[in-house]
Amino acid sequence: MIASAIVLFIIAAGVVYFLLNCTVTSAVASVFCSLFGMIVALGYHESVVGLLAGYGLAGPLWSAVTLLVLYALAALILRVLAGFVVGSQIDFGELPKKVVVPALGAVQGLLLAGMVMIAMGIAPVGFLGYARFGEGSVNPSMPKKLMVNADGFVSGLFSWISQGSLRSSKSFAMVHADYLNQLHLAHVGKVYPQAGREAIQVPRQGARTREFDGRACLVVRVKLNSAPLKRGGAADPDNAIQFTPAQMRLLCKPSEQEPDTTGTVRVVYPIGFVSRAGTLVEKDLGEVLQAERKKDGEAKPAETLVWFGEGPNPQCDVVFDMPQGLRPILLQFKVGAMAEVPTVQASTPEIEDALEGRGAPAES
Repeated sequence: MIASAIVLFIIAAGVVYFLLNCTVTSAVASVFCSLFGMIVALGYHESVVGLLAGYGLAGPLWSAVTLLVLYALAALILRVLAGFVVGSQIDFGELPKKVVVPALGAVQGLLLAGMVMIAMGIAPVGFLGYARFGEGSVNPSMPKKLMVNADGFVSGLFSWISQGSLRSSKSFAMVHADYLNQLHLAHVGKVYPQAGREAIQVPRQGARTREFDGRACLVVRVKLNSAPLKRGGAADPDNAIQFTPAQMRLLCKPSEQEPDTTGTVRVVYPIGFVSRAGTLVEKDLGEVLQAERKKDGEAKPAETLVWFGEGPNPQCDVVFDMPQGLRPILLQFKVGAMAEVPTVQASTPEIEDALEGRGAPAES
């Protein structure tokens, strides 16, 4: 695989460069600067991408370039500043240089290779052959990994850091659980992988439990914003709303934990959708679903999926087979959109009527 060869080349180049150009102290400084660049890039990537999208600079390629530019700028700026502090002439002898410096060069190469592979997950380069999931049936629990799992190392390291002293109200480990799977599953079916921040909404009564042939499931009503990506919506550059079930995932926490966006979670993918007849229509995670449009801008039902509502923003009921002891926290759509899931209720005719607009309107 070409991608694995690139990873090995970057790591080898890091070892050679450090041996030829670095002392022990400068090597340590370089690795810490690279680590800082990784934290800045992964921590602020989505914010910068959202800002650029408002100016029309949206898409997987812009997102990937933004990630690498943030990483390079943060690491280089700090390395220049560190050069004024770290003494390059400090000598620990030949043995530490022969042992420590190449090891640090390998770490530096691993960090850089991991960032490059994550960028390739955001905007895949076809001829490099790096895809964690192939065509056909999709199994999120069996991704194809690189020979040297550089991107897994980087994403796992940042997830661990985000739960420590750098944690925030929405930790990376929570919001981007199974981060690499999220990136690569977004490209399954070759549909557009990104959506705006306001692309989906779950009504306040939209999470309810229902039974299908004696099988208890969680049903979530999802409203899709038909606005284009640059205005925060779900429409792709061709003004179509197209996605696969693999691009819609539920983040769940144990029921005994606080329903916040910190800590770690379990990812649950949909098993299908609810038809107008109230039956479960099962779908493969890689199946492409689409809402076609009328000339007046309203969405109309596609053959592959049942849409509810007559307005410009289509709605659908997504079905999840929830494991015992978990509660849903967030629903994510593609890369970039997520919505809080309200308290789960048992489905009643009154709730269903409200969601359909036949009774009192469901609270949004």
